[in-house]
Amino acid sequence: MARTKSQPREGGRSATAGKAPHKHIAAKALAHAQTAAAASATGKVKKQHRFRPGTVALRQIKKYQKSTELLVQKLPFARLVREIAQDCKTDLRFQASAIAALHEAAETYLTKAFIGANLAAIHAGRVTVMPKDMTLSRALAGESTALAAQAAAMALPLPAPFKPASTAPPKALPGGRVRLTDALADDDE
Repeated sequence: MARTKSQPREGGRSATAGKAPHKHIAAKALAHAQTAAAASATGKVKKQHRFRPGTVALRQIKKYQKSTELLVQKLPFARLVREIAQDCKTDLRFQASAIAALHEAAETYLTKAFIGANLAAIHAGRVTVMPKDMTLSRALAGESTALAAQAAAMALPLPAPFKPASTAPPKALPGGRVRLTDALADDDE
């Protein structure tokens, strides 16, 4: 006979008291108690299982590369957006779709930034991503503020924009080709 809401669950619990404990959890707790009792009787303590360094990290990398869900939680991100928007104008309201679009764009930007920074760290022979890797990644991506921030931090002048030395076109060969040495000689003049 099927149980209805008015009938109590087995074990004396009511239907609203919560879920019954899973059998495998109880069995696991019993096994743990038995091994603890056996260890105290023999005097040996069993070491807790630990994965080797990097195993869990690789598992998490595979997990997050397969998934498509957003990694930053929605409410903290929405609070951050509203806080930043308060600086521009007070009493702003946001549609849920607008915050979702900002959330998606922000996570995409951060993912690409960290991919570039990781490549820069690997190129430098390191595994750890450092702020200078992020700065280099942003500079290579074409963000002008990255170079300005790095130059200000190092007290270096910004590089001058490229200006060709001469505006005269180099001498053309048959077929419209240009000899490289002629083009370089024209620039030197």
